[in-house]
Amino acid sequence: MVTATTQYLILIGFLFIGGACSSFQVSSLPRSSTPEFQVKWVKPTYDESFVVHRKMNRMTPVVNESLVIQGNNLEDLVAYNRETGREVWRKNFKGGVEAGALQFKDRLYVTTNDGTVVALDIWTGKDIWSFATSSENISAPVMDTNSGLLYFQNAQNIVFCLDAESGKQNWIYTKNDIALLTIRGAATPTLSQGFVFVGLSDGSFVALKASNGQVVWDQGLNRNKKFRDIDAQAVVYQDLVIVSGYDDKIYALDFAKGTVVWSYPAGSAVAVTVVNDQVYAGLQNGSIVKLQAKTGEKIWSYEGVKGVPTQAIVSDQFVFFGESQGQLKILKADSGKLLSSFEPGRGLFSKPYFDESKSELYFISGEAYLYNLKVVKNPIKSFSFIH
Repeated sequence: MVTATTQYLILIGFLFIGGACSSFQVSSLPRSSTPEFQVKWVKPTYDESFVVHRKMNRMTPVVNESLVIQGNNLEDLVAYNRETGREVWRKNFKGGVEAGALQFKDRLYVTTNDGTVVALDIWTGKDIWSFATSSENISAPVMDTNSGLLYFQNAQNIVFCLDAESGKQNWIYTKNDIALLTIRGAATPTLSQGFVFVGLSDGSFVALKASNGQVVWDQGLNRNKKFRDIDAQAVVYQDLVIVSGYDDKIYALDFAKGTVVWSYPAGSAVAVTVVNDQVYAGLQNGSIVKLQAKTGEKIWSYEGVKGVPTQAIVSDQFVFFGESQGQLKILKADSGKLLSSFEPGRGLFSKPYFDESKSELYFISGEAYLYNLKVVKNPIKSFSFIH
């Protein structure tokens, strides 16, 4: 009996016979329009058996040309070789690193859960300076590279401005909150045109002068009787500042005055993403929506997210996001149609990092595993056809 494999080998043999089979042609391999995830490597970010209860691992990894740096909510901040996944250095912080870190040149700035902010040598993990705050820091740091100033917020509604070179305090802004209930969050500040925009746990959103912390405007947004937190990082779009309130709304505010231009009747603790005059937002109600940035008008929605969605990443015609109790998913940007998914185990809280030039995606799962995935946008469907 002649098998299919034998027939394939015979046909290939014919193709190498000079001239006599010139009518045969091998077409290019057929490809699918549905993207796929391929695992390059995966590493546990803890150094002992993970036997504690599930924690919120939500730090977006820091990725450069040779390292991937990931913190977990146990006790570790780890640098890995980007190509192989081999561990390069590891540092321990009590309570771990939940919020995030920032690279500038050869330094890594880290806000930690143990109430410190540190500057490290990014290649060795060695300390350069450390600054103590009065409570855990669950806001990622941001930096003005022109002024050399570093900004972050701690869990007590204190916004700090430090000199990034020395770690010395430049100014602080604080606002008392009499609310009894918050969701244990702190918004990462947003820098734009000499201003710092940041949300607070009392439902207000403020604009501060970046140089001295002086209040420019203070807008009360979320007035829920229970959870009023504005924990999402804001996004500046033209003359608007767009921010999401937890269990509330998405607001578009006038950049100069702070007045509400439009709102959408659902919110979240994660930031929106604005691309090409359109807003992509993961919502607390378990959906992803696409809105017009100028008006807030809904274009499409994707329902049925398992748990709470992460902040969305938009690349080319695709939207990437994770589910806190489910999978990593890809939607079609123009329609919201589900294209593909990947099961990391117990979901993910962290916004992934996507390197568009290499089509590589990195994220930490709910079980504190760091994934390096290759996103194949047009995968091969099968063997070539022979005409």
